[in-house]
Amino acid sequence: MKIFAVYARVKLLKKPDWLDDFRFKYDDRYDFHVTLKQPCFINEEQIPPLKEKLNQIFSNFYLPDHKINILFNKKTINNEVEGKACIMILAKNKDICNLQSIIKSSLSDYKNYYESELEKYENNFNPHITISRNLDSKTLSMAVSEIKDDFLCEGTIEEIVLVVVNEKTAEETTNPKNFTVYRL
Repeated sequence: MKIFAVYARVKLLKKPDWLDDFRFKYDDRYDFHVTLKQPCFINEEQIPPLKEKLNQIFSNFYLPDHKINILFNKKTINNEVEGKACIMILAKNKDICNLQSIIKSSLSDYKNYYESELEKYENNFNPHITISRNLDSKTLSMAVSEIKDDFLCEGTIEEIVLVVVNEKTAEETTNPKNFTVYRL
């Protein structure tokens, strides 16, 4: 069994000066991204059909500039599993919501989620970038006190990444050998 996910790679064009230091302190330093298909288990023989479905999506998905401009402008805290929390900056963007809806519909057969609550996140899609994760209550309080009022981030999305790994570790999920990249 392998694990796969689909995400939009976000290139931030504008971000607050404090954000990089904040993420270094409170996050796992994944690239900024918006998850479009939450992590699911997959058998090896299911990978080629999955890639074909994604090829079909991106051969038919058209954006005039081949990119999505996106503004992240609302801070929120999400209480995750086992008393851990994360801090995110949300975006409202019809293009990324439309793309997520297409991907979710096309990949509806893939429902063996890595964690059961991920299906809820996928069905209630709320585009965001995560700026901290896995925070206990004490660390969450410290992190919240360090967030400045200027948390607005502007970015573009030009690539969608399918990542397929053996284990959901930072080493595997950030290794480009495990990526299939689709251009908008």
